[in-house]
Amino acid sequence: MLQVQKNTGTFTTTRREGTPNVYENTISDLDFEIKSSGYREIREIDDDKKAIRNLMSRAYLGGNIGLGLDIGGTYQLNNDFSVTASILDIGAIFHSRHTEKSSARGDYTLDGIELIFPDVENGDMALPCYENFEEEFERSIPRDTARTSYVQMRPAKFNAGLHYDFGRPSGLDGYCNCLVGRGFNQRRSQVGAQYYAILRPKGPQMAGTLYYRRNFDEGFSVKATYTVDSFSATNIGLGIAINKDGGNFFIAMDNLLYYSNIAKAKSLSIQLGFAIIMD
Repeated sequence: MLQVQKNTGTFTTTRREGTPNVYENTISDLDFEIKSSGYREIREIDDDKKAIRNLMSRAYLGGNIGLGLDIGGTYQLNNDFSVTASILDIGAIFHSRHTEKSSARGDYTLDGIELIFPDVENGDMALPCYENFEEEFERSIPRDTARTSYVQMRPAKFNAGLHYDFGRPSGLDGYCNCLVGRGFNQRRSQVGAQYYAILRPKGPQMAGTLYYRRNFDEGFSVKATYTVDSFSATNIGLGIAINKDGGNFFIAMDNLLYYSNIAKAKSLSIQLGFAIIMD
């Protein structure tokens, strides 16, 4: 696990005409910090097979411990309208095993490396130009590494939706007793609007979705969506769910307009799932 805690500063390239070096590169007010857990242990393993076994041993309750909470609810306004809302991933991960924190702060200006070629015929040795540059850079921007535990907050997610049901009640004959609460019947068709937000370090990332869902019978349903977010305003998706003989299978795809040319898509996903339903 890697976490960049701070990343501030400026890098400027200035053109200096009439000087031995045309360009001057400056790093100003650098304040950088990165935290990791588990990477230090893997980095010290030379054998690839041992590194893979180490990763597999930490796949389930073998590393750092986290705590999370999900809260959600649905309220049926009347026989046609309902609202839903949920907050997911309220919690944190407590990193305490094989942790490492690296930081770098300072300023540095590079106006070129002067190469001085030795007189080889007289036995002169080449000057360590690159080594001298490294030492000068590290003096100006010192790096510090410590092995301390830290807490990583999870990016909380918020969902909200308004739904409108219409059409005949669900069921093969159209008149089954498909109650969803307080005597309301589940309908064959539903349209609605959904709002989604996730808290990122630089601010919330949001998306809005309009959708249409159709239940064809008791075990087959299709959902079509149109989503607008910071990446695209042409995100059309499709989902299919099948409930049969105590099992549930679903497939969901987004950005359908870009499947003919994936290289143009800023994001693309296909989800497949299977679950066993036990009453």
